[in-house]
Amino acid sequence: MNQVPRYDALPPLGELGIRHAWGVWGEGDRLGTLNHLTDATTMAALATVRHGRRINLSLPLNFIAPPLYGRNPVEHVVFDRNRNMVEDEVRRLDPQVSSQWDSLRHIRASAYGHYGGLTAQDPAVGELGVHVLVQHGIVARGILVDLPRYWGAHALPIDPFEPHAIDARELESALAWQRTSPQPGDLLLVRTGWIGRYRNGGVPQADLAMPPSTGLSAAESTARFLWDNRFCAVVADNPAVEVLPADPAVGSLHRRLIPALGMPLGELWDLDELSEWCSQAGRHEVCVVSVPLHLPGAVASPANAMAIV
Repeated sequence: MNQVPRYDALPPLGELGIRHAWGVWGEGDRLGTLNHLTDATTMAALATVRHGRRINLSLPLNFIAPPLYGRNPVEHVVFDRNRNMVEDEVRRLDPQVSSQWDSLRHIRASAYGHYGGLTAQDPAVGELGVHVLVQHGIVARGILVDLPRYWGAHALPIDPFEPHAIDARELESALAWQRTSPQPGDLLLVRTGWIGRYRNGGVPQADLAMPPSTGLSAAESTARFLWDNRFCAVVADNPAVEVLPADPAVGSLHRRLIPALGMPLGELWDLDELSEWCSQAGRHEVCVVSVPLHLPGAVASPANAMAIV
């Protein structure tokens, strides 16, 4: 871990002006910040388990209806194979329609390509697929930053359906208020309250394919915070992790993190039950296990995630 440079020591990616981590873990690296997950961090994650309770972090595949971004809904059919056997088929599944992972194949850095400089035409680009998350294994100490509770305690009237940009200072303040200290290899779980708000009536305008939402600021300071704390990945309960709509003058957090730093993103995770448990327990560190679909070369996958406390 000691060889990982600070964010400000990373080189800029050409004229884009964003810093990149290509080569930090050697030429041909396909893991990116998943390199922070080691046998030692796995043991640290397991050490957080005290009760054995399991908390689901994944929404039903058909929960968001209609799906966001104009994506197709799940098509699931149950049928009788014969007079005694019932089977089913998923005949259509957009892997990003519910709680999901973005792999490093999801976003390119303009003409510079995917993480590590791989182009869309390079046969090796499939090696950045979501199967990497399965093969390396996601068992991590998850730390929940529970922003709605932080906002409530500080009388801040933040509506998760409004485009409030959560910057690095706000994340640091919320973690300090919770008395939560990040450790290398942690999985950052960002609760904005978006899922809870959606549960209470859906988005304000059902015809919006990309509804406004509170989310992480796309500014460089957010990327610096995530990189310097050596998070293995970042997950949120909103549609895009970052704030929507995006501000072109600020940039894209997806581009700063996925192709430049090699950091996977998790979107639309269900963190509400976990929030209740953490509030009652007085701690925000849990063991998170996620096993995405083992589909080589896939761009994304349902999260299939659970917290063990």
